[in-house]
Amino acid sequence: MTAVDKLDMARRLRAEADKIRKHGLTNFSDHTYACLTYGQASKDNPEDRCGDCPNRPFVPEGFENEAFPCQHITEEGWEAAAAQPGLEDSYIRWLLRTADQLEAEEKKTG
Repeated sequence: MTAVDKLDMARRLRAEADKIRKHGLTNFSDHTYACLTYGQASKDNPEDRCGDCPNRPFVPEGFENEAFPCQHITEEGWEAAAAQPGLEDSYIRWLLRTADQLEAEEKKTG
């Protein structure tokens, strides 16, 4: 992955965090898709992809060890996630932390 790719992914994750700040978690699936596309896909090791993502508790049993476990969260799971106080802020922090990591990786190699 090139430095430009990592910086673009970081920029998009920051934009996603801003969108959530302005409009809330309007569609959890859309936000998760952005994360998968721009952040976690950049990680070489599957075990590094999701780490302490606040969505992990909503992953159905049996899918916890998938490369992208949140793709298995059901409609009921997203509804339960949306009802959690503070989840929005936790998710924003996680997106920004992932963006920071991508930028740091680029600086090391750049």
